[in-house]
Amino acid sequence: MPGQFGILRVCSGWVHTLLAVLISTPGMAFTARGADAGPEVGASPRSWTPVTSIAELRRRVTSEWRIRCDLQLTGVVCSASEPLRTLVLADDTGAELLTLDFGGAKLKPGRRIVVAGRDCEVTRRREGLVLARAPFLENDGLHKPTEKTASVELGAGWHPLRVEWFNGALGAVLEVHHAAPGGELAPLSPALLARRSGGAVEGEPDQPGLEFANYEGGWAALPDFGRWPLTATGVVTRLDVSVRSRPDNVGLVFTGWFHATRSGTHEFRLRSDDGARMIIGEPLPRISVLGEASLPPARRYFIGQAVGERDAYVWASADGDVARVEVREGRMELELRSRREGRLLVEILGARSLPSSLLLKNKVRVTGVSRVVLAPGGPQIFGYLSAVGEGALQMLEAAPEVLTVHPLTRIGDLPLIAAEGNEGRIFRLVGRLEAVREGANLALADATGSILIAPQFAPARSLVGTEVETLAYCRPENGVWALEAGFFRRRPRAEVGEVPQNGLLTTAEEILRLKPAEAGRARPARLLGVITCLWPDYYGNAVLQDATRGIFLTLPDSAARLGLEVGDCWEVEGVTAPGDFAPILKVSRLRRLGEGRLPEPTRPTWDQLINGSLDAQYVELEGIIIRVNGDLATLLTHWGRIDLSVAGRFPLSLEKFENRLIRLRGCLLASWDKDSGQVRLGELRLAGATISMEESVTSDPFSAPLRTLRSLLRFDPQASTFQRVRLAGQVVSRRGDEFFLTTEEGGCRFISRISEDIRPGDLVEVAGFPQLEGPSPVLREAVVRKTGTAALPAPRRLGPGNMFNADNDALRVWCEATLVSERGGPGGIGILELQAGLRPFLVRTAFPAAQLPKLRPGSRLAVTGVFAGQGNSRVAERKLDAFELLVDSPAAVRVIALPPWWTLRWLLGALGALLVVLAGAMLWVFQLRRRVEAQTRIIREKVEREATLEERTRIARELHDTLEQALAGVSFQLGALAGALRGASAEALEVLERARLMVRHGQAEARRTVRNLRMLAVGDGGLPGSLRQMIKEAAAGLPVATELAVCGTPVPLTGTIENHLLRIGQEALTNALKHACAKRVRFELRYSTATVELRVVDDGCGFDHAKTAGTEAGHFGLLGMRERANKIGGSLTIESAAGQGTAVTVRVPRLASPRPSTPDEKEHSSADRG
Repeated sequence: MPGQFGILRVCSGWVHTLLAVLISTPGMAFTARGADAGPEVGASPRSWTPVTSIAELRRRVTSEWRIRCDLQLTGVVCSASEPLRTLVLADDTGAELLTLDFGGAKLKPGRRIVVAGRDCEVTRRREGLVLARAPFLENDGLHKPTEKTASVELGAGWHPLRVEWFNGALGAVLEVHHAAPGGELAPLSPALLARRSGGAVEGEPDQPGLEFANYEGGWAALPDFGRWPLTATGVVTRLDVSVRSRPDNVGLVFTGWFHATRSGTHEFRLRSDDGARMIIGEPLPRISVLGEASLPPARRYFIGQAVGERDAYVWASADGDVARVEVREGRMELELRSRREGRLLVEILGARSLPSSLLLKNKVRVTGVSRVVLAPGGPQIFGYLSAVGEGALQMLEAAPEVLTVHPLTRIGDLPLIAAEGNEGRIFRLVGRLEAVREGANLALADATGSILIAPQFAPARSLVGTEVETLAYCRPENGVWALEAGFFRRRPRAEVGEVPQNGLLTTAEEILRLKPAEAGRARPARLLGVITCLWPDYYGNAVLQDATRGIFLTLPDSAARLGLEVGDCWEVEGVTAPGDFAPILKVSRLRRLGEGRLPEPTRPTWDQLINGSLDAQYVELEGIIIRVNGDLATLLTHWGRIDLSVAGRFPLSLEKFENRLIRLRGCLLASWDKDSGQVRLGELRLAGATISMEESVTSDPFSAPLRTLRSLLRFDPQASTFQRVRLAGQVVSRRGDEFFLTTEEGGCRFISRISEDIRPGDLVEVAGFPQLEGPSPVLREAVVRKTGTAALPAPRRLGPGNMFNADNDALRVWCEATLVSERGGPGGIGILELQAGLRPFLVRTAFPAAQLPKLRPGSRLAVTGVFAGQGNSRVAERKLDAFELLVDSPAAVRVIALPPWWTLRWLLGALGALLVVLAGAMLWVFQLRRRVEAQTRIIREKVEREATLEERTRIARELHDTLEQALAGVSFQLGALAGALRGASAEALEVLERARLMVRHGQAEARRTVRNLRMLAVGDGGLPGSLRQMIKEAAAGLPVATELAVCGTPVPLTGTIENHLLRIGQEALTNALKHACAKRVRFELRYSTATVELRVVDDGCGFDHAKTAGTEAGHFGLLGMRERANKIGGSLTIESAAGQGTAVTVRVPRLASPRPSTPDEKEHSSADRG
């Protein structure tokens, strides 16, 4: 680099001299690309002593974070971002990232520039330097309202203005007074302040007021506001601090323009509480473009490489795997790691927001300014790099595990997928890379289509025209969805195109992702990797791990002659199989490629250890072997205890590692049940293991210093999960292998599987490995020894305020509560559910439930026991979810009050009985209502029947006294007339006889009608008695035999039903006597549980029922009987044939209700003869 810059320095020496003369002359204009530098700001001219190299500038700001100096830097632009006003400048002494106003200069990599200015302020940031005009008036620091005054030479017109202010605590003052040349100091007039509208960057201000930016933080001096997050912005008409977001610990930056009404010396007075400063004038330093130059090559560094002073702050690049990504406020922070355990922190300004999944685990190259990191106790190393722009980051290689996560996507499917809103989604594409035009855009094409790709990180142009694979993410660009390429790689011929369903598998990750059914289809596979494990008891099994994962292999018999060794690199081919636990590869051909290197071991989490997901992976475990039994060891890890079967690459003696902190490396093999295929939790195998001892744990656990509970939470530089702790106290309870220990400072627990006969009340010393999560500290794998015996400590009382306090854990307590329920637990122990207030808890006894006193729910109990909290995590800082009381003696449970008779159970019983009574009462009321309604209906019917009977009786009496007497008189007169006309002609006598017959017929009908009217009422004998009476009267004096048979137990029916049945029987009898000339008539009255049936059978002449139409044939009696049956909800059946007699049957339900009559029915029912 020095040779490169030497020629350019000689060629442009005259430019430097001219710039020095221009800038050092007061009042002379300095022109840079046509821009006027304006008059100098300051009280008096001074000598021009600029800083001319980047190395010198870095030395000046090493001890102070902000300095003032003159600048004249010449160098080549390596990268630049105009929106961020940031560039990387390199000269022959180094490189630096600079933030300054570009002043309209168009910068790009390879341009040679001069950065020059007088009285500039340089602020050091972690990623680089900030160059700006120095303030002419400064009143910084924490102080009461303080004034400072300064003068500045200004020409007439507008000048950029910047005022910075902050307030710590109390008071908030910012006042500016101004005096124009020849004038008096007065408050700064808002008329002299202005701003540009609409974010304009050129032209004179055209809007009144100033813009302000609000920041929040606690400072003792004015900070570099550019490093703090912006919390609010706005516009003010004057310098007004009332717009701040909060009273204290807040800062404001006002920017705009100040109008100098005339040229000359302007005086300003600044009064503030706390710090404030003012800057007036065009931005400094200025940038002048000298021409084009070749871009200096970036020096290659390794992450963690030791460097000297000359290697720091140069234009450099480094490769590494991305371990962390953080994007914030226009900058991206990456942490790169190398395989040598080194770390590099990278900060890229102006980088686009990229999905973390596109970067994590992948290998990238970053180019920027290298920085020295001082490693405590070690050499200076390359550990930090700052860069500008998107071109600073280039992806080199995608991790295989990243590739396998993203399935191949056809280009033809992308528009549909993108339309569903998949911004930021990563796609894996395969196709032919083609150049579309000069520039960044390329096209990728497969059999389904093609799409433009704008490479986010420039790919090698040599790949154009070849089949490539790329990872791309989807995002909108000016309203059009585009694919931003993350990286490219040449696609091997065997992998060109989309892999079909039964295509060749090339990574262990792809095989392990197969479902058992798919793996059972013998998919072909070819892998390249390192042998990490040879099966200890069978030569035909091994584990091979490639760049993605490890996989179990079954080898052919020929493998025994090939001399497989752990660490060798092999290429294997075969087919997949489902395996007993995970998919495996059945190898048919294998080829040794040479010696390899074991992969970087995975350091599993607790979940990965117990769920079997790391089966066949090369891992590293750290822990203490606390127990050894042959090749079986119990390993205490950071999270818990696991049982490990260890098979070493060479014979191992595990006993010598007992009670030692070790690291084991080997191939982790899950243990599972062969029948169910389920993993056995807490059981693992480690094959091909190597062991390194980290630290020896003393053989005497009680040699550790005695600690207190409170000291476990205090600072201890040697504190560790694997550092034994010794405590002393008294055992107050025991639950299996878990003991509850009370010390002078509180309670704790310890878990011991090898202990003496320890009982509650024993004084003990306990040594174990601490675990601080939970309600109280726990010592795991503890060793205990008894030192004495003492009475148990007095219990503390539990009340509503401290009942769920974690500080009660492992202490003896007592409380009063109400018994809710009692049940038996495992082994016959008693479990009581109690309730104190609204919160329930359990009491668990260490003795059989039969030894408890007889308890009833609702009893008030006083219980003394050991508090066992549940669900609390001291890390989470939350209260207990629940707790139990552990009781060791029946005497610890006392009944202090029996349940009152008016308990909840009694209350529920009483309520139940009351509900039964109410239900019964409601049922009785319902039944009573029905009975009342029925009785009311009967009474109403009886009243109606009596009224009808009385009316019919009156009518019958009137008919008897009038019509019947008149007919009798007519009959007598006709008889007398017949005697007088004995000698008359035969024809006259025949007419007279016919008249006498008609009169006699009328008399008979009148008498029958009167009789029917008087026979309506059913007598006291009920329906059977009324029928007998009706039959007797109707058949009196006639040559006919009648009979009435009653079957079943007669029951009373409603008056309407009985009356209609009586009239139907009467009509049937009349028809039998009058029309059928019957000699025998039989009545049958049948009572059943559901119906009442009346049947009238005669032996008369009968008739053809099918040919008889009621009203047309004059048989009104048959129609009337049907209408009566219909009225009472019954049915009428007539059986008859010529010469075979007639049977009339009427059947009616016992509970039938009469149906209201229609007008037609009323009219027809008046006809009572057939």
